Amino acid sequence: MSYQNTEFSLVNVISTAAQIPGVKVNRATFLCEIFEDATPDRLQQILKDGPVAAGYSKEALRRIARKLINERTLASSGAS
Repeated sequence: MSYQNTEFSLVNVISTAAQIPGVKVNRATFLCEIFEDATPDRLQQILKDGPVAAGYSKEALRRIARKLINERTLASSGAS
């Protein structure tokens, strides 16, 4: 399988998955949950411009991402 076919297949998988109810994520809700400890002003900036523009470092975002991935993996593993 060539790289182009793999890329096309990945796009198809993602497009198909996005059509399944429950797969789409509400950006505002997600960010509010992830950055629940942020001040109201900072949360508004996160929602408007994104976490990097709101002053979060790449390392802080990596820690948040790792924590989220670990929580979701644990929940998924537990469900199966």
